[in-house]
Amino acid sequence: MSLTGDNCLLCGYLQVQEKEKGKGWTKMWAAVTKAEPMVLYLQGSGQDVKGSRAVPLPGFEVVSVPSTTADKSEVKHVFRLSHTQQTLLLSAQDAELQAKWVEALSKAARGEPPADASMSLTEHRKSQ
Repeated sequence: MSLTGDNCLLCGYLQVQEKEKGKGWTKMWAAVTKAEPMVLYLQGSGQDVKGSRAVPLPGFEVVSVPSTTADKSEVKHVFRLSHTQQTLLLSAQDAELQAKWVEALSKAARGEPPADASMSLTEHRKSQ
């Protein structure tokens, strides 16, 4: 299954940092698919499905992080995805994308069915 375009409710590049490992930020392709709307897939690129990591979202808490709490000034529009055993910090390219990701991931974390509107980062850029 491809993690791009028509197969996704939301997809695009995000900066990702694993809180418990404390490492730097890594640019990853992130996708929430229509087939599995309650799973966040993270991978190195939009084409490499073998290297993808699946994060089941139900039970996670999703919150926006004020920019002053982000550890690097060049990383903005940060939101946190946390569960009892795992915390991920994610950074979107702009505030509008951050809001879309927070909304989509929050619904999935609560087990709500997704809205049917799908938009990739590429489509978002073309619409501006």
